[in-house]
Amino acid sequence: MLPTHHVPVELLYEAAAGVLDPVASLVVQLHLQRCPLCRKEMQTLEELGGAFLERAPVEAMAMAPSDLTDLVATSPDGSPVAPVRTRLWAGLGLKVYRINQPVPGDWRAFDIEAPAGFRAPPHHHRGRELTCVLTGGLSDGEQVFEAGDFMTSGSDGAHRVSVLPGAPCRIVIAIEGGFTLTRPRQWAQQLS
Repeated sequence: MLPTHHVPVELLYEAAAGVLDPVASLVVQLHLQRCPLCRKEMQTLEELGGAFLERAPVEAMAMAPSDLTDLVATSPDGSPVAPVRTRLWAGLGLKVYRINQPVPGDWRAFDIEAPAGFRAPPHHHRGRELTCVLTGGLSDGEQVFEAGDFMTSGSDGAHRVSVLPGAPCRIVIAIEGGFTLTRPRQWAQQLS
């Protein structure tokens, strides 16, 4: 089944241009692996960008950032470094792992496994939140997102997601600038 929720075209532009933060790009890439429609759109954007660069004068190219290599983490022998997962929380069927990217920035990525019916605490963001559903499904109260779907949230208010009943859900999220729980005491009481 094809995903029904896709990466917004603005994020595809950023990814194709190479200006999207590497942590955010991780979530976009996970969706692209699962979505032929977004892959085709990305390929078109990359081809357009390549055609533009071929026609750009050399002087304009010299004004571009000079060292793009620091966007890709490498080991001392020059090979790419894969992200490392570090467990932050495990309890009540919920597992939260931080995806440690060796590239500094304002984005943080998490791999989250939640049981069927789990309700995340209400929270709001200081920036964007990008989510790719890997398995299972979830709802934000308005729409349902299933395996392969992509969800974006901004800093425009609190939201709460719930895992659909019947099956656990696994997501990878990238959060720009962090988040704040809206009612942390109430949620802590629900956990006890």
